[in-house]
Amino acid sequence: MRNVAATARDRAIELTWDEATDEDGVVVKYKVYYGVTSVKEEGESYDQEVDTQSDSTSFEVGNLVNNDTYYFGVTAVDDQGNESDLYSVEVSATPKSETTTAGASPILQSAVHTASNRILVVMSEPVKLADPVTEAFDLTEDATGASIPILNVQINSEQVTLIIDPSVLIVGEFYRVTATTGVTDFDNNPVSSGVVDSVEFKAQEHFTAPPAEEKPAEEETLLEEDPEESLIDDKLETTPKSPNNFGSFFLDNSGSGSDTANFLDGLLAPENSINNLETVDSEPVVKPVTQLVETPVVQNEISSLSSAPDLIPPQDARNINADTSNFESGEVVVSWQPAFDIDGDIKDQILYTRVGLGTWDKGLSLGKDVSQAKISVQPNQNYQVRLVTVDISGNESFGAPFEFSTTLSQSGGGQGTVVVLTIITILGFFFLFAGGRRA
Repeated sequence: MRNVAATARDRAIELTWDEATDEDGVVVKYKVYYGVTSVKEEGESYDQEVDTQSDSTSFEVGNLVNNDTYYFGVTAVDDQGNESDLYSVEVSATPKSETTTAGASPILQSAVHTASNRILVVMSEPVKLADPVTEAFDLTEDATGASIPILNVQINSEQVTLIIDPSVLIVGEFYRVTATTGVTDFDNNPVSSGVVDSVEFKAQEHFTAPPAEEKPAEEETLLEEDPEESLIDDKLETTPKSPNNFGSFFLDNSGSGSDTANFLDGLLAPENSINNLETVDSEPVVKPVTQLVETPVVQNEISSLSSAPDLIPPQDARNINADTSNFESGEVVVSWQPAFDIDGDIKDQILYTRVGLGTWDKGLSLGKDVSQAKISVQPNQNYQVRLVTVDISGNESFGAPFEFSTTLSQSGGGQGTVVVLTIITILGFFFLFAGGRRA
């Protein structure tokens, strides 16, 4: 069978394929094999078998569990009851609820280790969390899958801060944050599981400190340096002192006959011209100091915040798939949906490939808008690919992984049928030959 394709439905998967041919007979029906485990090695088989009882080249497998991934292989059966020796090239799909789509669901955009005990998770829109909030997200070590407890959660619109024990993360190691269905938007759409609910981050050693707050004492500094105020001080210092020592005026409280008393008597005497003024200027000679103080403008405050380094990695590409139907030609086409460019700063995609568990190649730069690439392959090999998204600041996503095989697996019943037919054929030739010799 060639060009087998799987399309996700609500609790079902629709399979389609090209019509099979048979040299010695007519294909009368097809069988569909499937399970939740991929079949890659010879001798392995799927958990479930469905006889379609039809020669139609499409079939819908129902009664599946949404958000679980299923793997499929198809065989053909001719009018003599002979079944294909091999499964078709394996395909997989994940059934989804039709009422919940990725476009209507919140998207987990990024996770960043911002402090020793804090992880900042950014969603695509404001979200709310079901109780208990500490179970709305799962935190695991990427290498081992070990779970890490979340002690508390703080939420601010689309930003969610996970509080953890600062001693549990190892600097330089990768960790994964996964949003559960306890994370919903305000229309009660949950995160779409298995699509945009999981991101990775790297544990940091040094963290960027927030900009220091401006000291509120700037007015006092301006008062000390204000030239007009200095002028006022100079005037006060050069005003003639009366009586003999004006500087001791406020310290002299010795009573009648003192310098203070004599000065006050002279000041209040009727002959003093100041007491005979008919009008008094309503404007003070010296303006109040408060009129000289202007509120300072803090310059570059906004620019200093906007110039902070971009430490948030971009999103990974989505829905990676490989068309292995024509791998015998030496090429396999890998396709995907490019990552959401939330910040408008994605500049490149790099595709890494390796055979089995061997060494990754140096990577192929594809540009930011490419959605498929051809990979040279050999038969009977397992391949792994990793597609990394890069932004203009040099931040790289963890890399969307995918693997496929160019090995055709043996089907369950067809292999035994072929073995029996082969033995009968050999024995028939033997007896025919022996009878001829007797004749």
